[in-house]
Amino acid sequence: SNDSIKMLQNYAKYKAEEIVASIQEGEIEINPVRTDDKNPCEYCGYSGICHFDARINGCRDYRKLTKVKAMELMGEEIEKRKEEK
Repeated sequence: SNDSIKMLQNYAKYKAEEIVASIQEGEIEINPVRTDDKNPCEYCGYSGICHFDARINGCRDYRKLTKVKAMELMGEEIEKRKEEK
């Protein structure tokens, strides 16, 4: 729906601003998210240097989200940001 598309656009803009600010502050945490059956490391251009591997004991596991939960979290984060302004 149009509301979902608008929410995704707002969220993408918000996250891009947040990520740029974090990188400028020196934060480069490795924290991949797995949604449903998709492995984020398969398409990541930095997999060769981050060395994240959930198959290795002691390495963190992926954060897991369903698409529905991801949409809920995005909506909550957008609403929180609106309240902060």
